[in-house]
Amino acid sequence: MTEITLEYFRLVDPHVLPLIEGDWTHRIVASGFTEDPGCTLAPGDDPAFPFWGAPQLATSSDWNHRWKALGYPERDAYEALRHIYALFGLNVTTNPFIDTDRVNTTKLLEKKP
Repeated sequence: MTEITLEYFRLVDPHVLPLIEGDWTHRIVASGFTEDPGCTLAPGDDPAFPFWGAPQLATSSDWNHRWKALGYPERDAYEALRHIYALFGLNVTTNPFIDTDRVNTTKLLEKKP
């Protein structure tokens, strides 16, 4: 999830945001996440087993969060992940590719295959 989130912001921040002057807002919407069988997220670096911790169910079925675009892919990806992790009751610091307030691309590149 970290990689695809970062790649999204690598496309949007430098190529879409500059097209129109002014402030931009990023938004994440989740719908139906608590419906059977329910969406889960677990801490760790790989969705393969074993998880580092127990998978957590989403805490809300209808969830909507927005923030002012920061314009830096690593920072905006961090913000997105921070809010997504919170939806599952997790702290984004359980993500091994996070450094303080951004996604660390070096750590992603070092990821074991």
